[in-house]
Amino acid sequence: MKFLVCSAILLGALSASLSADASCAPLAADCACESDCGSGFSFGANYLYWKAQQRELPTHEISHFTPISGTPAVDRSRTHVPDFDFESGFRVFGGYAIPCMFDLKLSYTYIPGESDYNLAPRSGEDPIDLLFSSVKGHWKATFQYLDLDVSRTLQCAECLSVKPHIGFRAMWGDQKLKEENILAEAFEFEGAPVNYTPIRGKECFHGYGVEGGLWAEWNVLCNFSLVGHVGGSILYTRMNHHTQFFFGSRVDDNTTIFSVSHNTQHVCDAIASLDYFVGVKYSDCMCGWNITAQAGWESHVWFDLGNVAFDQGGSTGNFTTQGLTLGVAVGF
Repeated sequence: MKFLVCSAILLGALSASLSADASCAPLAADCACESDCGSGFSFGANYLYWKAQQRELPTHEISHFTPISGTPAVDRSRTHVPDFDFESGFRVFGGYAIPCMFDLKLSYTYIPGESDYNLAPRSGEDPIDLLFSSVKGHWKATFQYLDLDVSRTLQCAECLSVKPHIGFRAMWGDQKLKEENILAEAFEFEGAPVNYTPIRGKECFHGYGVEGGLWAEWNVLCNFSLVGHVGGSILYTRMNHHTQFFFGSRVDDNTTIFSVSHNTQHVCDAIASLDYFVGVKYSDCMCGWNITAQAGWESHVWFDLGNVAFDQGGSTGNFTTQGLTLGVAVGF
């Protein structure tokens, strides 16, 4: 289903671009400072204050059974999921407009992600997952992608334009998960007490394929516009997973490891994504330069990309990035 949705987006963008009239109609004077038929170079950058999230990461439950005389016992529990942080990223881009034809654009996007959790039962509560007296976890990710696409601006109404685009996308990155688990009750392993069971997981991935979508811009006041975008991609992606399980002993700051187990997996699959953006835009012309400032909310969903957690049983989760995008661009 996801494949069909993304395919429809890409094919629709391509057909709209190819069926456009060869003429280049300018915007109305009230909607822009110059014709949309200009040519030249443009460069810009975006500041990204985004949150990167990985679904299907480990969750931990802490329970508290309260016996009540004459009635069934009450089971109260709280489930902890990773709390992901907003991080600063960036995007840089450049392009060239061919008069009355197409716009070419190259952009590079970098997004980091991070999450920490530190759990311990409160007074009267059972051990975490009925096993651990404490759990400390840290998840960290880096995510990057490069887009090279071609677009065409079409005038739909006096102050409304759309821009279908299609092109090539390369995506790569990694995720790391670390958990420090202390058992509530130690057990014997080859004559030694084991109470420390840390876990390390890592995933590296890279993919290549097609991307496309549709931009829309509605000029509501002089130089001010509402802008939106919907699109997606389909990338053939290779994912490499490596997990380590440790058994050891930790007393105060003294740690001894007795056993290490390794699990490695390589997966190649078609990964689909869904992209959207809503925001506002200011455009003006100063001394022959086109100046643009833009702000809005942007989100990307990468389906079935993540498999870094140790307890997924082979399942995968969606990787999402979303947050505030602030950008400026100049054209000449």
